[in-house]
Amino acid sequence: KTKFLGFVDLDERFGRAIESVDAELLVWIMCKQDCDEGLIASVKAKYPQVAFVFHSFDDPYVMQFDEHLRSREFDYAITCCVSSIPVYEAIGVPAVCLYPPYDEDSHTNAAVDTARAADMSFIATNLYPKERYPWSKYNRGEIARTVDPLGSLRLFGPWERNNACGGPYGVPELEARWSGLLKYEELPGVYKASRINLNSHVRPDGYQYLNERFTNVLGCGAFLLTDDGEGIADLAGGEMPYIIYHSLDDLADKVRFYLANDEARQKVMATGLDFARRHFVNTVFAEKIAAFVKSH
Repeated sequence: KTKFLGFVDLDERFGRAIESVDAELLVWIMCKQDCDEGLIASVKAKYPQVAFVFHSFDDPYVMQFDEHLRSREFDYAITCCVSSIPVYEAIGVPAVCLYPPYDEDSHTNAAVDTARAADMSFIATNLYPKERYPWSKYNRGEIARTVDPLGSLRLFGPWERNNACGGPYGVPELEARWSGLLKYEELPGVYKASRINLNSHVRPDGYQYLNERFTNVLGCGAFLLTDDGEGIADLAGGEMPYIIYHSLDDLADKVRFYLANDEARQKVMATGLDFARRHFVNTVFAEKIAAFVKSH
């Protein structure tokens, strides 16, 4: 069930939104349990000229819980994983891979949060230990433990609620590194204040699956050090917009190198922002989904 009570008049709200701009395309961002069965079908019946698009940032992880089946009433789907496209197509929903977008004003132009500056930061909501998440390559607690001796480290998010500072998979010795929860609008300032932003994926086996942290860090013009998910290196081609680690030892080596070589780090950051502007900014996201719908 959803955390919050839904709107009882959601269909009417959709109608008012559609009519207010004479919409031709409606995208439900992160459509989850708040999408009741039959809701989209009823709205579509009133507005047959509108293309309805299901959107998920959580593929392919949530597919094991059949979350993607909610897309069956939609005309199209947006996924964040290339290898999830045929899963949608198998249930009759044409899908396109578009990654979580960022905004130039709120991300690229955000002020640096100097009060929370650090050599490294990890903003995470789950530890993803392999014992519970067999697809994950790294327990995020072990990532934090690996880099902690190499410089100042800040951990953000509900680590204290997920037994990160205790429990069988946690890192209780790093409790002092926990720097609290962040609102969404606070994330860009922290990304920009971190010399290295750490990242890992819950489903690195998904081909070219990227999480929201990945694209938003690059959109902030910040430095990203990420795990070796399937096809992530292919996505960059010959560029180096982000740096990939292939083991915990490799992670430590790359942290040492980029903390000691600021010019090399700045070069990656500049390449990353250029890459993000060409692929991940919200205007490109909108153009690509509009083109996809038009072509189908």
